[in-house]
Amino acid sequence: MKKESKLLLEFVDEEIDKMLESANTKAADVNEMLLGYYCGGGSWDIYGDQSSEVLTAFEKRRGEITPEQYEDQDGRAIEMAKASLSWASSNGYDGNPSQTWWTARPGVLSRATGVDVLSRKNPTDVLLKFGKDSYLGLSAKSTKGTGDIGFKNPGIGRLGKQLGLDMKSIAEKPMRKSLEKLDFGGATTTSGRKQYLKGIGVSRTNPETQHYYAAGAEVLMVLRDALLNFYLDMDIDDLKEHFLEEWIDAGDVFPYYIKVTGHGTGGKYSATVSDPIENEKVKKISSEHIELEPVGKNSIVVWAGTGADASKLFRIRFKWESSPLASSIKMSGDPA
Repeated sequence: MKKESKLLLEFVDEEIDKMLESANTKAADVNEMLLGYYCGGGSWDIYGDQSSEVLTAFEKRRGEITPEQYEDQDGRAIEMAKASLSWASSNGYDGNPSQTWWTARPGVLSRATGVDVLSRKNPTDVLLKFGKDSYLGLSAKSTKGTGDIGFKNPGIGRLGKQLGLDMKSIAEKPMRKSLEKLDFGGATTTSGRKQYLKGIGVSRTNPETQHYYAAGAEVLMVLRDALLNFYLDMDIDDLKEHFLEEWIDAGDVFPYYIKVTGHGTGGKYSATVSDPIENEKVKKISSEHIELEPVGKNSIVVWAGTGADASKLFRIRFKWESSPLASSIKMSGDPA
């Protein structure tokens, strides 16, 4: 591969992106570790053999976020633990957890349960053990707002590989055209382009830099259209199975898990719990007609049902990780 092509592909290199941890990721890690801590009655010992490792990671992450961020993550985690344990008590899980695991490290789910678990299909962030062999996974989200939030963030490389759709190559041509016609101050790398855009004050509210966002949107639209066409060519049963497994996380249910979301900021916190298997989206995908609608330049809305009874299920969205044309491309599954 030519050097120029490698540079063009930097913006979609998942491995590089994984190394660039954001403040949001660090705050989310703190929230997850605190969730396990509070589910265990406020003791790090609940993590068992993981206790020392988790506490070390917690102290490191706590030092990497602001006091305000920590206060919010802590407040949400308290409410998330209450909501999770209440759900567990109402759904056949007896007593209090006997152990918890933070599953951020590869293989933790398999080692904890003694069963070969495909982690990428089970979104458990914190695993609770009740009694001798009863497990409940918690897929944790934390947000300032009170509404539903994005529930899935697959990388275009991984998703494309699963589908047999080379989205990196698809993005290369429109990306090259955009780079050729726009001024990046002579920068030839992703980081250099990002620094240039930062220096000129690129933002969505700056009318003098909107052409960068417009060019970035064209790249996203090419990817969106390629994925949409691929989905439209799929057998409907295969498409439904794909949505359930890759977007709704309802394809692999051991260990069984629920989704718990912490809300609020500034001392006012709450939490909500949803069961993916009892989720209305799962029922509709499994039993109703599915339609796909392109929206804007970067999204696909998934509909269930027909006519007046049709309802939006969720939105698949392409987006730039930060600066357009100077960062990686992300995907997200969002409320419709």
